[in-house]
This record gives sequence, structure tokens and C-alpha cells, in this order.
Amino acid sequence: MSRFQFLRIVRQAHYWSGWALGLLALSWFATGFFMTLKPIEEIRGNHLAGEPAFDLIAADYSLPLVNDARSVTLIDALGTPAFIINRPGGRSVIDARTGVALPAFEEAAIRNKVGDVLKVKSEIAHMRKLDRAPMDYSGPLPVWQVTLTQPANARLYIDATTGQLIRVRTSRWRWFDIAWRIHILEPSGENFNTWWIRLASGLATLFALSGLILLWRPRRRSVRS
Repeated sequence: MSRFQFLRIVRQAHYWSGWALGLLALSWFATGFFMTLKPIEEIRGNHLAGEPAFDLIAADYSLPLVNDARSVTLIDALGTPAFIINRPGGRSVIDARTGVALPAFEEAAIRNKVGDVLKVKSEIAHMRKLDRAPMDYSGPLPVWQVTLTQPANARLYIDATTGQLIRVRTSRWRWFDIAWRIHILEPSGENFNTWWIRLASGLATLFALSGLILLWRPRRRSVRS
């Protein structure tokens, strides 16, 4: 291969890798700009979910003696202070005031108590119990997906076992999530070791290396008379 042919290949590599990196940079800037348009608290739906109506660190709750507990956590179970007891065989939930075990939260109980965790006045458009996590949720299963009328298509995800509000998802959050996945070049939004990122890194390396080759010029020897 002649020097001219080699440099021609390098120029082509530099040109096309530059185009690809330019489009990637445009997507990074555009999605980054989009994600800064609204406060993250509003994106997460913090303006919809209320604070617990009781003190989660109060000392007047009673916890019965439990065996083989890996962890014990005080939570807000739709307006009721409760302890989650995690054991090797699963979870159990007890009322923190009485020590009585709480049954699994069914549809009627959630419909009656969901207003206790909301800051806004809204009605339930529809709800369903899920055994598989949808794209906008990650957490314990099974879970109740509660879709509200106001704001439109806002969703609450309530643990069917504990009655704890796990996630609040809004239309803005779902658009934010799409922008985030594009921004980090990862379709699932969680794994940072994908072939998309490897491809972008490889293109950046190719662009830099080809540019250095094109910039390099051999130093000509001076001819003395």
C-alpha cells in the first residue's frame, strides 16, 4: 500500500468517525438540555406524594420479639406505621402500634387509603396488580400500579405486600427516562457496560488517532550548502 492510499483511508476514517461523533455529541447536548428544563423533584413526582402523617423515627412503637430477622424497617403503609421484617423465607408486615400482622393490601384497601399519600386531589382512573415490572418501575413484586386522573397518566406503584408507596411516575418522568437512556447510550438505563458505549469509545479513539496521523508531518532535513 502506498503512502497516498494509506492517507486516503485515514482521511475517510477520520471523516466518517467525525460525523458519527458529531451526531452522538448532538444527542448528548440535546438530551442533557431537555433533562435540565424541569426540577428533578418535579420529574420524580415528589410534588404529588405527601409525607407520612406520623413520625417514622418515634420511639413509642412496639416491635414484638422476632427470630431469624435479617432486617427490620419502619415504613408508612398507606397511612399506617408498620414494620417490615425480612426473613430468609420472605417478608412479613406488622402494625407498629399494635404488633398485629397486616394482611396483603388488596384493591379495596388501596382504593380507600391511596388518598393518604397524595398531596393533590385526584381520582383513580384504573389500577392493576403486576407480577412483572413494567419499564418505568424497579422494585419489589407484586406491585399495584395505580393510574391517576390528575395529573393525567401519573402512576403510583404500591407494594402489594407492605402497602408502601415505592415509586411515583409521571409523563414527564417517562420522557426524562427516554432522554436519559439516549444520553448514556443504554436502552435499559441501568447497565453502563454495553456495546453502544464501546462503539462510541472506539469511534472517539479512531477519530483522535486518525487526526493525529493526518496532522503528523515528517521533519525535513535542512540541506547545508
